[in-house]
Parts: sequence; structure tokens; C-alpha cells
Amino acid sequence: MRKLLKLTAFLLVLTGIASSCNPECPPDCPDEYPKNISFTEYSLLETSCQWQNLPYDEKVMIINSSEELEKYISCTEGDYPAIDFLKHSLLLVSGKLINGITSITVKNLQQLSSNKYELNIEVEVYSSNLHKWNAAILIDKLSEESYVGLKVSCKEIEIDYPINIPFKWYYLTGSSCKWINFQGGYNKSSVVAINSKEELENYIECIGESNYLEVDFSEYTIVFAYGVVSSGRPPNYISMQQFSKQSYIMEVNVPNSPLPAERRWHVPIIVSKIADDSVIELIVTRK
Repeated sequence: MRKLLKLTAFLLVLTGIASSCNPECPPDCPDEYPKNISFTEYSLLETSCQWQNLPYDEKVMIINSSEELEKYISCTEGDYPAIDFLKHSLLLVSGKLINGITSITVKNLQQLSSNKYELNIEVEVYSSNLHKWNAAILIDKLSEESYVGLKVSCKEIEIDYPINIPFKWYYLTGSSCKWINFQGGYNKSSVVAINSKEELENYIECIGESNYLEVDFSEYTIVFAYGVVSSGRPPNYISMQQFSKQSYIMEVNVPNSPLPAERRWHVPIIVSKIADDSVIELIVTRK
């Protein structure tokens, strides 16, 4: 009996050692770090809104309310994509690079401890001009005590021209302003690159207060094309391509009709910053 008790005790000791080497995690045991956090990219591309007041300091801002977000977004009409801040946080980051930027990729978001995170971003660059960038992602709600660090890596690439230039319409809808100063009158189609507020005011006339959408010209350029057409229909196709560091082609299709009256058309779009000495060729088709 004593031998049996000793054997039982010995087996219990071995079981305890085995358990301590391979413990089963209780429900309240700490997570293992680092671990990847799922996220959804947040974009304003399909809206008439744009980012504003960004610090470009390569620090991650944790936005937990609509009031906070409204400080960094302005809209000419409509609204930005809604966020349920009871369930989510928006991580907003911006920075500057002395390089042309072709793409920004959020590689991953990792949780390093209970309240510490790291956001990894890769920026593809190609030239020697100063450019600003930003990125925004939605994640599950973070506490106010959380901290998100940032790691930015640059990937140099060779550009295979031509490349398509993404753009957004620049609307005066909802303001008291209109487009003016169509140089060349009705006999000329033309395009200009507007790179400052002073230049923009040469092409806009307002009744009363100037309440048009502000543009961050350190980051964006307004490309303004205009001409005439024998119908009242607006342009139905716009594209812009870059063929070298300082060479662009903008194509606009303006539908014709048998109506004898001529009417002026105009296309104002916002693109990433274009250098002042760049050349934009305008091609107008009529189909």
C-alpha cells in the first residue's frame, strides 16, 4: 500500500511539472504580443470632401468622435463616409517626403502591448520634389490611453510612363461663386494649372463673401480646362495621364449636337501637386 501511495504521489508531482511547462491559459490570461490587428482603409475619393489641417508630422492621431474628425475634413456638398465611433476609432496619419509619391500602402497594424500599437506604412517614391501624404484606417474602438507609433518605409521605383493621374472634381456648388476669365473667349480651348489661392481668385468671382472650398495648395493643384461646345451637355469623359516628370496630357470629351447655339464648358479637377514648370497638353474630342 505504501509503495502504491508513493507511486501515486510521484505521478501527481510529474503531472504538476507537466502542467507548469504547458499551462492551459485561463480566460483572463494576457494576450501574446505582438499580434496583427484587422483594419479597413478609409477614403474620401468618392466624395466631394477633402482632408484639411493635417499636421504632416508623421504621428498617428487617434480620432474617437465626429467632432474631432470634422476638424480635418471639409466638403463642398454631401458628406464624408459615416463612422460609428461607439464601435470604431479612426487612425489618421500624414507626413512629408522629398520624393514624388506613386502609392501609399498600409502594410499592417500590430498591437505590441495592452495599450501600445505600431502602424506600418510603405510609400513608393520616384522623384526629388516635396510631396505630402496621408492615410486613414478604421479599427475597433481604442481607449484614450492607447498609443499608436508609426513606421514608414520608402520603396524607390522606376516609373513606367504613362501613368493615370487620379483626380476629384472641384465644385463651386453651394457657394456664391462662379468661374470667370476664360482666356481666348469662345474660339479657344485651354487648360491651366492653379497652384495658389491668389491664382485661383483670378478665375473665380463671388457675390458677397468668398465661400468656395479651400484647397491646400502645398499638396494639391487645380487643373482647370475650358472651351466651347454646340450643345448644352457637359463633358462626359475626362482623363489625365503623366508622360514624364513634367509632361501631362488631359483628355476631355465634349458631346456635340446639331443645335446651332454654342455654349461654354469647363472642367475643374483636383490632382496631387504638379510643379509650376510642368506642361499640360489638352486634347478635346467631340463624340
